[in-house]
Parts: sequence; C-alpha cells; structure tokens
Amino acid sequence: MENKRFSTSEKRKGIVTEPYIAPRTARVKVLEPENAYLLEKHSLTLRGRVKNPSIQKVWSLIPLFTENRSTETRPIGSNLGRGMFQFQFQNEEDLLVVLDKIPSHYAKWMIIVQRLELTMSPYFPSLIPFRIKVQGISVHL
Repeated sequence: MENKRFSTSEKRKGIVTEPYIAPRTARVKVLEPENAYLLEKHSLTLRGRVKNPSIQKVWSLIPLFTENRSTETRPIGSNLGRGMFQFQFQNEEDLLVVLDKIPSHYAKWMIIVQRLELTMSPYFPSLIPFRIKVQGISVHL
C-alpha cells in the first residue's frame, strides 16, 4: 500500500476569504420578576450560623428555637448546610422575642442570628452584636 499525500485542494483547505457569520437569532425579552410575594414571605425570617460546627449540630439546634423559646407559634426551621440555619416565623412579635435574646449559646458555643437581608454576604456574619453592662464607672463624668 502506497502512502499518498493529499494536496491542499484535495483536502479542501485554503485561506478563508469570507469569514463565517452565524445567522442572527431573535432576542428574548425577560419579564421583570415580581418579588413582592417573596419579600413579604421572607420578611419574617432569621438566618444564623453556629461557630463550631464540629460540636454544634444544626439538626439538634432546631428544637432549641422551635420548642424552648417563649413564642406564640412554632417557627419553621431548616438546615442550610455549612453550619447555617434558617427560621421562618408567623408574626413579627415572635421574631423580635428571639432577636432580643441574641447572642445565644448552645453547647457552650455562640450561635449568631440575624434577620434575613436581601443580599447576605457569604462571609456572614461580618458583625456580631454584644450587649455589655458597665459597672464601677461614675455616671457624673
């Protein structure tokens, strides 16, 4: 069998004189999403993170919020993964009761909780609120 070399014209190769232009496709118009319902639904949502996920298990934390808090209705809790959790409340008063008790502790470690915002940082929490009581300083300064 003989090795035959093909010429450029036999291979149908050559310099492109006219570049290939893809046919135009119709543009698609995307409607503006109606987020009013979702914003209303998630306005009563708290999101939190455990600070030591190797000891604090989120699945065991959910009953802490649903059963041990003095709220009128039980919030719906869910595990978001990576040590994060979320609770949805039925009314504003229950949500404020839980927010008044932060920072919380569970299994001797801190739990960070904040109200859900439209854009949450992947580094949540970036701010940890603390309440302190100062003693021994004169008020008349």
